[in-house]
Amino acid sequence: MSDQSVIELVDVSKAYRVYRRLGDILKEGLFGGQRHDLFWALRGISFSVMEGERIGIVGPNGAGKSTLLKLITGNLTPSSGRVRIDGRISALLSLIPALRKEETGLENIKLNLLMNGVDRRTIASMIDEIVDFTELSSFIYQPVRTYSSGMQARLAFAVATAVTPEILIVDEVLGTGDAYFQGKAEARMRDLCSRGKALLFVSHATSALRNLCDRVIWLENGEIRMDSSADFVLKAYEEDAKRQQDLRTRSGNKEAVRPDSDQPGSGMDLFRDGRLHLRVVADGDTRFHDTHFLTNIVVTLDNGEAISLPLELVDLDDIGHAAGLALLGTEWGRLHNHEGRECRELSAKIGRMRGGVLVLKTGTAGHGDRLSVKLRFEAASERGEKLRIECFDLATRTWTPLSCERTPAVDGAWTRYEVSGEVSLPPPDEVENSRQSFLLENRPDVAIGAVGIIQNKCAVSSVLERTPFEIRVGVIVNRPTSATDVCLKIMRKDGVYVFWQSSGYDKEDVRNATRDFAVTFHFDPNIFGPGEYHVSVTLGNGWDLKNNYPHSQVFDRKINAATLIIRKRHAELEFGVVNMIVPVSEALEAAPGEVEDGIESNAR
Repeated sequence: MSDQSVIELVDVSKAYRVYRRLGDILKEGLFGGQRHDLFWALRGISFSVMEGERIGIVGPNGAGKSTLLKLITGNLTPSSGRVRIDGRISALLSLIPALRKEETGLENIKLNLLMNGVDRRTIASMIDEIVDFTELSSFIYQPVRTYSSGMQARLAFAVATAVTPEILIVDEVLGTGDAYFQGKAEARMRDLCSRGKALLFVSHATSALRNLCDRVIWLENGEIRMDSSADFVLKAYEEDAKRQQDLRTRSGNKEAVRPDSDQPGSGMDLFRDGRLHLRVVADGDTRFHDTHFLTNIVVTLDNGEAISLPLELVDLDDIGHAAGLALLGTEWGRLHNHEGRECRELSAKIGRMRGGVLVLKTGTAGHGDRLSVKLRFEAASERGEKLRIECFDLATRTWTPLSCERTPAVDGAWTRYEVSGEVSLPPPDEVENSRQSFLLENRPDVAIGAVGIIQNKCAVSSVLERTPFEIRVGVIVNRPTSATDVCLKIMRKDGVYVFWQSSGYDKEDVRNATRDFAVTFHFDPNIFGPGEYHVSVTLGNGWDLKNNYPHSQVFDRKINAATLIIRKRHAELEFGVVNMIVPVSEALEAAPGEVEDGIESNAR
């Protein structure tokens, strides 16, 4: 990899105007003034792509992924910031609209090659290769409007990748077409990457990202949540997505959530020394039933210094930031310009810690002291829902309300909140004891411990094909449960779904366990083909195909908890996913017609 950057984004942001009523557009044009809000699709994005890098971009729907690619390709202009590109870009952002539906496939190939600057004399030699790749046969002479969506995807992908780009930008195109075409497309992508300068690839298919990318950027709410190696980011992203899915779809997970507690996996250390945590929640059951916009958030501590909290994502470990919003893992949303003011959205988000959390550095305040806290901010909401502010008490491990006064603004759009109270700062030993108790209270009933590949009673990282092995899952019991089911899922590295089994499917669930235990899956015979496999584990609340599947509660889940490598026995032989030798028999005497049309006669 070169140290030369081919793509560089510096503090790039993109905002869209949002009008509540159609008439506001006309009024703004005729009479001036601002009659719109600004929705920040992206805010403060900065990163570089070095020559030779292959970068994936992930995030939930609406995170800003496609907007980011359009800014890089020049299809959109940033509202602020700078985008620098060094190289010729080929962008596969939206394949089908690039085709002219009334023209034949062949005419579309010629036209697109001309538009990409290919010399007319070269086009003729390229057409055969493109047509062969599409496998459209005589359909290549038919109008594109007669094609199925899969056929259009084949044609568009073949045309877009016919000219080797220096920088390849791809947005979900491998999700179109059939499985066979996806395999061909992925192979061509790898070839283009080996010859080009860089790749930017957006996809919800984490297996494709693992295969093609060495680095992944995770976008959330229009900002960068994580930027690191592909395996590290994708594991965290998948576990976060699964946790949110469990809270949305499983009744047991919904019931297990305490409204006053931290959500497991939020990544926030509420007991970190020298920090104080406040949160903004709905005044009632803490769960938001409205969308709120907060601005002008100012905190005043004992020394009288007023600290304005930045609305952007900041690194609170940086000595330059005395306070900030905990945007990751809580219910803070996107940046907005609402009613002419820069603000941060706050609304209910499943799978996140309740409320919008504020982090304050307490500075020189001594342990055992009582600290006076004052907070003020302005808020607007869609339906007038009121807010309250709570402080996390380190001694009691609970969120306690602070005194709050609300003053409606004259125009009624904004409400001014003034909050005050005193909080205690226990000595370090009490904080540590409180931390341990808190972690224990918020642990799942059972948790996944060590996951290992075992062969001949020894932990191994690889096994020879067709030799038996075991996968052992350790289970940590934090409190007794009526039933525990251990589920094993094995995926090949390229995303092929290979194996799933629940321990309760073969044996009864582990019931009323009071101490740690292990469950072992015995793979004898071992029928996995050579290759690399990822083992994921889920703990559910008992197996019952009729009454409790899918599980009504998932206690714990680990994506890619272990890697299984199956080594080849014979280098020259290639087996499939299933690698086993089946009996073969030979008939000494065949009945009349059995050999020639045995299939037909059997069918009869």
